[in-house]
Amino acid sequence: MKKIYIATASPESLQSLLDDIDIETTVEWLPLKDSHPLQWDLRIQDERIALVPDRKGMTPPYLMPPLDLSKAAFKSALLLRMGDFAGAVEQLKDQKEARMHVTAYGAIAMAMPLDPETYAWVTQPAAYGENGAYYAAHNAAVLQHYLGMEDAEGREAADAMFRRALDNAPNPALYVFTLRQYAAFLTEAGAPDQAERLLRALDPEELTEPARYDWQQALLQVCMAQLAAPYDISQINEIKTLLRESLEWEEQLGNVIRQAMVLADAAHVALLVNRYSEALAYINKALKIFQAEGLDEFYAEAMRKKGEILYSWAQSGQPQFYKSALESYQAALKYYTKDEAPYAYADIQHRLGIIYAEMPIEEKKRGIMAGLSMAAFHEALEIFTPDRYPYEYAAVCTHMGNALCRFPKGVHTDNYKKAIQYYEKALDIRTPDMPMERALTLLNYLEAFWHIRPENGGLDKQKWEDLRRKVEEILHLVDDPHITKEARRHLRLLDEWCSINS
Repeated sequence: MKKIYIATASPESLQSLLDDIDIETTVEWLPLKDSHPLQWDLRIQDERIALVPDRKGMTPPYLMPPLDLSKAAFKSALLLRMGDFAGAVEQLKDQKEARMHVTAYGAIAMAMPLDPETYAWVTQPAAYGENGAYYAAHNAAVLQHYLGMEDAEGREAADAMFRRALDNAPNPALYVFTLRQYAAFLTEAGAPDQAERLLRALDPEELTEPARYDWQQALLQVCMAQLAAPYDISQINEIKTLLRESLEWEEQLGNVIRQAMVLADAAHVALLVNRYSEALAYINKALKIFQAEGLDEFYAEAMRKKGEILYSWAQSGQPQFYKSALESYQAALKYYTKDEAPYAYADIQHRLGIIYAEMPIEEKKRGIMAGLSMAAFHEALEIFTPDRYPYEYAAVCTHMGNALCRFPKGVHTDNYKKAIQYYEKALDIRTPDMPMERALTLLNYLEAFWHIRPENGGLDKQKWEDLRRKVEEILHLVDDPHITKEARRHLRLLDEWCSINS
């Protein structure tokens, strides 16, 4: 049962508000002075109910104006914090202006269109009274961000509104709250560096506790978004520090679900720098929380991450983890069906195909594993078609080729010839615009060729020239020392083949 935290100076005088409230929630009264504002859901003061800006990330970052204290308004505020937006609107049927704010709030949460009349009202300063210019601009920006930023014009409108809200923020706490939303907007728009500059211009030591929390959360997400290989150790260390601080915040505030989300992020970062045992410990803690809270969607995604961690650990020279990786992906697959979650379903099938092919197994069972591997790959390709998901299609084709090269020799087919056919399909997609992916697939193609080349007889000059072009292309595509070393090895083999068969 959800608990709602309400800050007030005199809870005794407000107990009657709870009479006959048939809502599945419990209320905990907190003193206005000696409690953490970050814990508050509502604040009742001077006969008004204020919905505190939600820093827990459970409800939309829409800033509601205060409601005049009444039983209906109180029940509406409780329902709103619980996510029952239709019920919250119903309680305000006689208060049109307040009802329109609740409607806008719910539209963001449910990604529903907002009618023009409501939008026009909630985005004008008159709808808020004091500091109306700030509140109107903030909410207009949030509405534009969540409901209408798909085109360039929408993004420009949202950007302008965010900047106007920042210019009109009445205090540092609200400035940073808006900046946190603006940072998320900029990151989604591909400009996390701009968001980082704005955040680093502030001194967190000068901020109040709620503002410092917003600043820390925003900087963490911006830094996470900028992670890219090769990973800079100082950047990784800063993110780990931010994650540790964030976890301390959430533990202190009792935000169990947020704790699990931070743990999942920590697992991801640990995996990036090959800290497998650390990553596994984090993701296992997150899984326990998601399972206990009944959050199946989050649990399934965390189980996918666990599979990724274990598979990466197995590939690093610890093959005993292949089986656990397989079990993790199979557990996640129970939540992702082909019809309801086709992308996740196909992605897991792709990864299962790889594991079946790479997993150490008794010789007599390799044929069975080969069949399971190809069946999983074919399941993935039913979703990852070249027209809809070209990048994923090419990846699956490459891994199918790699798997075929590992399988026992077929009675009615040549696995290496079939592998080359899949590499060719991948190369149709992996153009020079994807240099690393193309270079690796070309190397795989060359490796498979040596298993089907004619040992004797005349040299196929045309084929030799084609292979040599492939090697030269690899050397032009990337400067990775391992890849270039392998390419030069193939070049020597081609020259030897030419001299023997010429």
